[in-house]
Amino acid sequence: MYRQDLYGNKEAAIGTLIIVDGIAVYDRIVTQERHRRKGLARKIMAVLEDMALSEGIQYNFLVATEQGRSLYELLGWKLYSIYTSVVIPSDY
Repeated sequence: MYRQDLYGNKEAAIGTLIIVDGIAVYDRIVTQERHRRKGLARKIMAVLEDMALSEGIQYNFLVATEQGRSLYELLGWKLYSIYTSVVIPSDY
């Protein structure tokens, strides 16, 4: 799901939903800086949630950054656990 930027056809906001073993995993919800505070992330989350519900999914897991935490809490999400990723640098 994405919304195009009228000033260059770039994605203003995107989000990913993956369904695994009956769990909806929301990840990579990103709004480009100049498009923030316009409700795009809220809309992306609503669309992804509708997609999960249409598949009968009732269990949800959101991978989020600390910067996004306040938005997700406003949307009713609760912190379950701190999640840490590990990345192997490409020059390794």
